[in-house]
Amino acid sequence: GRSSEPLFSLGFPAAKAGHRPVRRPMLWKTLPYMIGIVVADYWAGSIWPFLLSATAITVACSFFKPLRVAGWAAMLFAIGFANQTFHLRHTPENDLRNLAGDKPQIVSLTGRLATTPEHRVSDMRGAERWRSSVELEIAEIQTDESTLPAVGTVLISAPLRLAKRFYAGRKITVTGILEQPPVEQAPGMFSYRDYLARPGIHFQLRTKSLRDWRLLDEGDPPPMPLSVRFQRWARDALSKPLGEEDDSVRLLWAMTLGWRTSLNGEVALPFMRSGTMHVFAISGLHIALIVGILVQLLRMMQLPRFILGLLLIPLLWFYVAATGWQASAVRASLMISVVALGWVLKRPCDLVNSLAAAALVILLFDPQQLFSTSFQLSFSVVLAIAIFAVPAQAKLLAKLQPDPLLPPELWPWWKRFAVNWGLPLVAVSFAAWLGSLPFAVSYFNLFTPVSLLANVLIVPLAALAQSSSLACLITAAWLPALASLFSQTAWMGMTLMAWLSEVA
Repeated sequence: GRSSEPLFSLGFPAAKAGHRPVRRPMLWKTLPYMIGIVVADYWAGSIWPFLLSATAITVACSFFKPLRVAGWAAMLFAIGFANQTFHLRHTPENDLRNLAGDKPQIVSLTGRLATTPEHRVSDMRGAERWRSSVELEIAEIQTDESTLPAVGTVLISAPLRLAKRFYAGRKITVTGILEQPPVEQAPGMFSYRDYLARPGIHFQLRTKSLRDWRLLDEGDPPPMPLSVRFQRWARDALSKPLGEEDDSVRLLWAMTLGWRTSLNGEVALPFMRSGTMHVFAISGLHIALIVGILVQLLRMMQLPRFILGLLLIPLLWFYVAATGWQASAVRASLMISVVALGWVLKRPCDLVNSLAAAALVILLFDPQQLFSTSFQLSFSVVLAIAIFAVPAQAKLLAKLQPDPLLPPELWPWWKRFAVNWGLPLVAVSFAAWLGSLPFAVSYFNLFTPVSLLANVLIVPLAALAQSSSLACLITAAWLPALASLFSQTAWMGMTLMAWLSEVA
């Protein structure tokens, strides 16, 4: 019957006797490319010898059919090596690294805001303390001695809350202390300098007050980005029916919109210690929930699968754009888009193959992503779900399933609930925990076996809060009464999530 197939089959059924093994061509194309990136990161040699040697090997192997795979693997290895080497060695003459020294100095930087400022609020002796950070793409650097054109990205911090008129695209001049980010205090500890260097940020600028900031385009400001306008409207739509802004409302903003201002140590600590902090990153979980909601709505219209894929891809990317193009959301959406494209092209779907294709596309544009903690966590968790969740679910199903000849409608209610809801949650929670365990231990010094149980309880509540928040945003403009009901439901789900995380 229908219940005998795992609910989270993820697009590829378990292998059966007599079936041909699943071929995953993108996996064998992505692995040598990734190895080339890693080799180049530790040993940056000359590009051309690698490319010429790989081309010669590929041409030679093309004449022998058994060696063609090895030839293409050599070429992809060389391309990965060359791409990473270019990113590491390509430094323009007027790059900020060539103009600024190693010592801190007072400078004025002119350029455009690359991002909209992010704010952090903390409690200091009963008073709120705000801090803002924003990335600036510089065009000019001014010191006591000279003014020079320059290129590069600088992370600017300020001990204040920047006004709403500061947003991505605005041209500014800011004065402060320019310095390199700090390194690790002891071997094995976190190095902020290495962390920022991966996305191409090699300097930070510390400012003291708003007088250090000056907007240069007050007469003709650029249009406000879609993500900024949407987030400001959405925060108001979610909080207005509740009448006040409390911790649960701020956590709803964080989970639905990626608004991380309220995620200070006191609020976030229970979620970190219970291993459920991932619910507040616009990442795979959120994108999966969004996709699930959209797919169910489109299926109610009785649309064929390829039409569903055509509609799903633009709707999903609209949400990513509205939440600010966060890197984790882009990665997860790219994975889903590859799967949806398979629906459109009517190709067999295999999660591991789609995952490899998404990784290859990302790393072609930015090979530094391979060394990002969020990239490693995202792909390792999804890979673990693909490898472990379905087999674990199938084994547990064999133990829970009653007489296989008995229709599911005649099963006891508790077994139907366990098979259709509890079993998939347990299997996916276990696989995700297993996939994230090496990184949680090595990067964050956290070992949280309680997350196996906590995620089984908190993830359904997160789905309830997320879907209710989205329903509130959809109905806020034309049906305020219903939007208020959805907002109250989302607040209730978030309050229960916070309580469960403290208990866990």
